[in-house]
Amino acid sequence: MQPDVFFTKHTFGTVQKPLLILELANNHNGSVSHGKHIIDQAAEAIEGLGFTAAIKFQYRDLDSLIHQDYKGDFSFKYIKRFEETRLSDEQFLELIDHARKKGFLVACTPFDEGSVEKIVKHNFDFIKVASAYSTDWPLLTKVVEADMPTIVSTGGLGVRDLDRSVVFLSKRLQKLALMHCVAVYPTPDDQLSLNRLDMMRDRFPGIALGYSTHERQDNYQAVGLALAKGAHIFERHIAEDDGETPVNAYSSSSEHLRAWASSLKNAISMTAGMDRSAWSNDSEQSAVRELRRGVYAKRPLSKDTELEDSDVYFAIPVLENQ
Repeated sequence: MQPDVFFTKHTFGTVQKPLLILELANNHNGSVSHGKHIIDQAAEAIEGLGFTAAIKFQYRDLDSLIHQDYKGDFSFKYIKRFEETRLSDEQFLELIDHARKKGFLVACTPFDEGSVEKIVKHNFDFIKVASAYSTDWPLLTKVVEADMPTIVSTGGLGVRDLDRSVVFLSKRLQKLALMHCVAVYPTPDDQLSLNRLDMMRDRFPGIALGYSTHERQDNYQAVGLALAKGAHIFERHIAEDDGETPVNAYSSSSEHLRAWASSLKNAISMTAGMDRSAWSNDSEQSAVRELRRGVYAKRPLSKDTELEDSDVYFAIPVLENQ
């Protein structure tokens, strides 16, 4: 599927055909073969469910992103994780090619301006801005210059910063979507704050909405609730056990991913219908008609008789063509 077909001017997919973003992040553990295995398992997990899905990567120039004084300082968990899972451009391109061959779109999150340029060079379908960078104005300026379909996560943003980011981006990008996100890993159920989607829908009419999930692996309910609140982009971290690094609590293995995507598909089915003026459910109409009262004459009536209330009564069943 070409991105211009899926990413229309005003939206990314629809509520009835949402976009799934499967976040590979650093779960490849620095191994191309393991990254391919995760992609293969993800493709198998959503096969037959009818979703358009993208594998999402993360680009960062570690040589410039990490301060010189802190390179190799593994007391900072993200420095440790990023440095231990470093991939070369050639390795990323191999994974990108593999994802496309499996039928996925490809997306990428940049952590610096140079990575935005690389995203354009590597011909990704869209950019995904992480919550931590949604008010990073130098980076956002570079993202705007790329002029690609852009999705922005909003975890941790107060209303003022949210407004500033949306105003800046919406005036400069043709294709923009916002993701409700809670940047707690994993997010407890009572902190998912799905009502935030209501506020975002009312505050930013016309901008596509999504839900970037970090709840535990076996929470299959939140995605359907987010759909009902207007989200039609859904992001989920994906991973597989490589025997060395445990799968984190907010990433889905293929088994969890299948259940999560199936739950979303069921939610789509349950929320569909009655959303068009010409909508009609023949089974429902028949069932309702069986319970309606028909109009019956109390006595034989000749043609052209002017009816009075006293001439008729109401009773079931309603006969055909009555």
